[in-house]
Amino acid sequence: DTYAFRDNWGVDRFADSAGNNALDFSGVTTKLTGTVSAKGTEFYDGEENRIRVSRQPVTDILLGQNDDTVYLKDFPDRAIAVRDQGANGLNRLD
Repeated sequence: DTYAFRDNWGVDRFADSAGNNALDFSGVTTKLTGTVSAKGTEFYDGEENRIRVSRQPVTDILLGQNDDTVYLKDFPDRAIAVRDQGANGLNRLD
């Protein structure tokens, strides 16, 4: 399943353990900060917008339209594709 986000999406969580899940931030124009770990995935924009995914199989992340940062805390037990949509933004993976 693909979960798509746009500006001002609010605070979200989901429970979808059937199959692989994708987070699509291509509609977000603000800077995103994300953390990927063995326990879950979290993204926020520094405002009131945040998504937390705990123990659900996120396997694909499409970053937003601005300069995004993704922190890798520890390696999850699956492959995760982190993709930029080709914008001129500066993206970092730490």
